[in-house]
Amino acid sequence: MNTDEEETLIDLSCIVKFIYVRLLTRGMNPVAAVFKIVRSVVIGFTYKIK
Repeated sequence: MNTDEEETLIDLSCIVKFIYVRLLTRGMNPVAAVFKIVRSVVIGFTYKIK
């Protein structure tokens, strides 16, 4: 892994952590928050721009 990939993964992990904490503070169940984040990631990977 080069430095750019490491920096990207660090940035993404910070974003995911922020979203997770935000969902928990809004009263969402921790397991449901994880599934919501995973669902969004899967949708993002499968969505194709024409």
